[in-house]
Amino acid sequence: MKYEKNDQVAGFTVQEVSYINEISAQAYIMQHDQTKAKLLFLATEDDNKVFSVTFRTPPADSTGVAHILEHSTLCGSDKYPLREPFVELVKGSLNTFLNAMTFPDKTMYPVASRNAKDFQNLMDVYLDAVFHPNLRKDPYILMQEGWHYELDDADQPLIYKGVVYNEMKGALSSPDDVLGQKAMEVLFPDTTYGYESGGDPDHIPELTFEAFTDFYQQYYHPSNAYFFLYGDMPLEETLTYISEKYLNEYHYREIDSEIATQSAPTARQKATFYYGVTEDEERQGKTLHAIDIVLPDTLSPAQMMAMEVWNYALLTIPGAPLRQEIISKGLATDVSGSIIDSLKQPVWHIEAIGSEQEHQASLVQLFDAFMQKIAAQGFSSELLSAALNRLEFSLRENDFNGRPKGLFYNLRALDFWLYDRDPLQGLRYEEAIRELREEITAGTFHTIIGDLICRNPHQAVITMAPQVGLQEEKEQAVREKLAAFKETLSPEKERRIIEQTATLKRRQQTADNEEQLATIPLLERDELPQKVDSDALLQEDVEGFPVYRMAGDSNGILYATLYFPLLHLTTQEYLYAVLLSDVLGELDTRGYTYAELAQQINFHTGGITVGLKSGSRYDDDRDVYSYFVVRGKALTSNTSQLVTLTNELINHTLFTDTKRLTELINEKKTDWNLQLFRRGNALMMNRALSYVSPLERLRDQSGLSYFAFLQKLAQHSTEEIITALQQTSRRIFRMVGSFALICGGEEESTAWQQESSRLLADLEQEKSADAPLALDLHIGNEGFISVGKVQYVAQGGNFRREGHTYHGTLTVLEHILRYEYLWQNVRILGGAYGAHAQIMSNGNSVFCSYRDPNLAETLQVYADMPAAIGRFEATDRAMRQYVIGALAPTQTQFTLPMRGERAVNRMLSKMPDTFRQQIRDEIIHCTQSDIRAQAPLLQSIIAQQHISVMGGATKLNEQREIFRDIINFGK
Repeated sequence: MKYEKNDQVAGFTVQEVSYINEISAQAYIMQHDQTKAKLLFLATEDDNKVFSVTFRTPPADSTGVAHILEHSTLCGSDKYPLREPFVELVKGSLNTFLNAMTFPDKTMYPVASRNAKDFQNLMDVYLDAVFHPNLRKDPYILMQEGWHYELDDADQPLIYKGVVYNEMKGALSSPDDVLGQKAMEVLFPDTTYGYESGGDPDHIPELTFEAFTDFYQQYYHPSNAYFFLYGDMPLEETLTYISEKYLNEYHYREIDSEIATQSAPTARQKATFYYGVTEDEERQGKTLHAIDIVLPDTLSPAQMMAMEVWNYALLTIPGAPLRQEIISKGLATDVSGSIIDSLKQPVWHIEAIGSEQEHQASLVQLFDAFMQKIAAQGFSSELLSAALNRLEFSLRENDFNGRPKGLFYNLRALDFWLYDRDPLQGLRYEEAIRELREEITAGTFHTIIGDLICRNPHQAVITMAPQVGLQEEKEQAVREKLAAFKETLSPEKERRIIEQTATLKRRQQTADNEEQLATIPLLERDELPQKVDSDALLQEDVEGFPVYRMAGDSNGILYATLYFPLLHLTTQEYLYAVLLSDVLGELDTRGYTYAELAQQINFHTGGITVGLKSGSRYDDDRDVYSYFVVRGKALTSNTSQLVTLTNELINHTLFTDTKRLTELINEKKTDWNLQLFRRGNALMMNRALSYVSPLERLRDQSGLSYFAFLQKLAQHSTEEIITALQQTSRRIFRMVGSFALICGGEEESTAWQQESSRLLADLEQEKSADAPLALDLHIGNEGFISVGKVQYVAQGGNFRREGHTYHGTLTVLEHILRYEYLWQNVRILGGAYGAHAQIMSNGNSVFCSYRDPNLAETLQVYADMPAAIGRFEATDRAMRQYVIGALAPTQTQFTLPMRGERAVNRMLSKMPDTFRQQIRDEIIHCTQSDIRAQAPLLQSIIAQQHISVMGGATKLNEQREIFRDIINFGK
């Protein structure tokens, strides 16, 4: 049905009706009559339906109350009186998205599903969670999700524990994260943005139960709610349900949740802070600087888009002039920028890393001079046009890599809606692009720099410098504070903490009863998708070069991917192939400087990217493949330019600019140093498996082994590096063993075939005698010291080596381990933020904790896992739940290029559809006895004792007997 303005729909009044051409959606802005709750519905034909409810939640301190509430609302409600309905949904729904998110000024609860019944179930659980949560009367929820004193007996030290407490210890471990936090404190001293909404571990223990529940009562009311619906759904039926079941029990209440505007200072603020490093860690080049500029809260969509264009043109595109100027002056090894637009007052954040503390003044001076020159003299229209074209292509392509589109539309709308502006402004872009293009043509685009940057005093310069022993001092200070507090406790208060600790652990170990579990609605097994999908590739060779096509409507865009094999390289050449993927597109070519090449790519295409891809036969991790992958996309009418620029990139890059090459290597090394802890989860899982698996050892060449390689490159002469890159490039970009993937219709296929011959002709044609890549397995359990205050604890192995085979039961087992056994023992009891399990068809299996305060205790959880599975019991309903959850990943909406890549993966792994259908059938019919039978398989993995851990120096050194080596990459 279509509705008109002022129509009454299930207790809501339609306030505005508008068609959004950019996203092909009919938009309805509505308000609930009784509570004045706001609602936006985007009616589309998309079957991936989205619901969310968002509350404006401005914190007044850094205790993390908004974040802890986000966790806690999903810990049981009136209608769903379980410990964690969220986990029950994850275990047993076909969701395509299920989460909750805390922002600096809002808390968002979104769900999505392509199954109408499942969508209704998800929506109801979330509505009851936010409006009728158990947290209002149960202080143990705050203790579990936020923080609590833990004391098992009087002889033990008192400690802090809690999921959010440990999450934020991890989140604020990296110096650039702390840099961002400190910048907000300085920029917004009088408003909510000056506080850490996620929670600062130094302040989280200040949160009381009274303050916690008061915050809930203040903000979690329909009068402060922003509802969002998206997709193909019966609107009146959905709104009737929301109104009658939830909103009609409330009446309008005046709620002061308005986000205040920070007044600007009279001059730019400056501040220096410090982060901890160990005594033996390198400190040179470890300082970070940020220049942050607060933008007005009245920016139009065109002005916001203009700032995105400036950020890309000045700091992101290869050869970006501001970035290059800073690096060339030796003030930093890398510079990046971003527009933080999900704030009432957006911020342009510019970050320079790999610097020194004394460079702050020179950096600021350079920045000011650069901006003033642009404001006075203008800027390259070609570079601005390329940046704008890139942004427009991204908006029109509208590709979110399989994630629900509605979720991202919701976020865009909230960027205006939350601040009492028109939410549809966040969804429209055509007029803004037209306006900006006219400004570029007229030569007036640069005036915004003078208005918003040069004459804007609302800025801050923040420096984060390394300080030896600071982290250890902080940890010791917390221990001493807790010890001193314990000394002040009376015997009665100490006994109460011990009793609360015991009570909390009993609660955490007590399973929900069948009556409680039955409140969560479930699909039946026969309602699940029974048949696997099948993506057939067409083969359309060009002059003997294999070309595979994923046929379908690509909306006038050609997606072209080239695959070049790597297994003929030596181990050293393979590492240079990884380096090649890092520098390709950042160096001059035969026909262009690297800056000109980037402009051409952005002007004529949707981007050309490169990377490495490795995998194995689906049932044998020793039968590996590895490719250098070049992905490009462009409007079909621009196929000629796409092919020309791809050819220039892969066949005609020049490696002889020694200064530029040195800059790039230093930049990549600095980025790795900064990002190491953030990547800890994936790196540790890969490293643990690299001890046993040829495939994972190969992938490690792009992981920690590559990081070590980058650090050693300083010992090589630039001439050696140039020669190696030239040789490796020639040995990669050749005809033999290579192929292409094209995604699109007949028009796209024809365009590619007509244009690609000149690219193929420039590839190396000669075959050579190649020896297969030989990689020795890296044997040894390792601990990696990082800046983190928490750990990533990984353990893995290969069950096929021990005679076991893969079947669908293991997909269900993986789900049970992740959301039952590991969730309960690593997250709930252990206090980690999360835990992961991965059991693959090639036999590789790995378990890893995430932001974990423990180490040996988590390894013991892994060791106990086989016995626990051997005792596994579940009702028929619980097994149905696990089966549903195991199938949820199959509901992802794949775009055409995603389907093409998936089909290539299946081709390379030699995975037949019959095997996939067999796995699906085994999943759907899985029983508890099938699960129990996997205990020996799990034992075979754990018994291999392949362990890899990243974490703090104190914890790793305390438990160093676990490791063969402890490595500090910071030295």
